[in-house]
Amino acid sequence: MQRRREEELAELQKQLAELTSQLETLEMNMKKFVAGVQQMADMQTEKEKSNKEDEDAYRLKKQTIDLLPNAEENMAKLQVCVCVCVCVCVCVRACMKGDGNRFFYTLYISHVTLS
Repeated sequence: MQRRREEELAELQKQLAELTSQLETLEMNMKKFVAGVQQMADMQTEKEKSNKEDEDAYRLKKQTIDLLPNAEENMAKLQVCVCVCVCVCVCVRACMKGDGNRFFYTLYISHVTLS
């Protein structure tokens, strides 16, 4: 009876050792799986960022190409915008320096140029 119990105990210890080994293997595999999932999530985030950059570049190129059929008209509009921006900068600078005459002269020149 004692010997049978010892054999049964030895068999149970052997099974416990096997189960412990299997559990350790499963834990290692689970850690690898979690790391792989995290890597995939990081790759997806990076790909989404890259796609967004590509979409922005495409949108800018498309807008540029869409401007080509009316190039002369668009260039004229751009020149007016640049002229207005320059005039505003000069006027603001003149006001900051307290040069009222230069301010009104710039406004007059701007009006004549844009008309």
